[in-house]
Amino acid sequence: MVTPDPKPDEPAGTDDLQSDPIAPAPPRPTSANASGLAQWRKWVVEGRYDEADEALSKHLKKHPSDVEALSLLSTLQRKRQDFSGAVATSRKIIGLGDAATANRARFQAASLLQDQLGETDAAARLLEAYVKQAKPLKPLEAAAMVRLGRALKSLGRTPEATKWLQRVVSSYPNTPEANEADRLLNPSP
Repeated sequence: MVTPDPKPDEPAGTDDLQSDPIAPAPPRPTSANASGLAQWRKWVVEGRYDEADEALSKHLKKHPSDVEALSLLSTLQRKRQDFSGAVATSRKIIGLGDAATANRARFQAASLLQDQLGETDAAARLLEAYVKQAKPLKPLEAAAMVRLGRALKSLGRTPEATKWLQRVVSSYPNTPEANEADRLLNPSP
């Protein structure tokens, strides 16, 4: 299908770009996506989950790689207590997002697997991937190591758990994470 060139005074529409298989994708986020995301985010905050879910589902059918929309969908799923859905969405984000976004999704998915779904082994694998990244997200690094230590300990991998927990105590002294790691290393009778 050949689309006519726009007249010099008329900009090309994004619809033409999306229907033309060789045209470059429009920049993301477009102003339409940005305003849509802002509206959908507002609906999630307000508890208007059905409206947000319908709009996000429709958008993601057309744009399945939109990481921002997937992140909002994951938040919506967590709020609805659809923890399995949120983990599945987070796994998509891990595959599509930049390093920081993927690592944040790893942490969130691991937290849900560990705390809500009781899938400690899957949580441990995600947490190991998180802490072994060249640049893990510093605000979450200590929490991820404590979670990993707790998961490894419950899986019977005590020497590995001890290593991660000791690292938290020495690298993040006087923090809540160091206090929790110390409690896991030295449980009171």
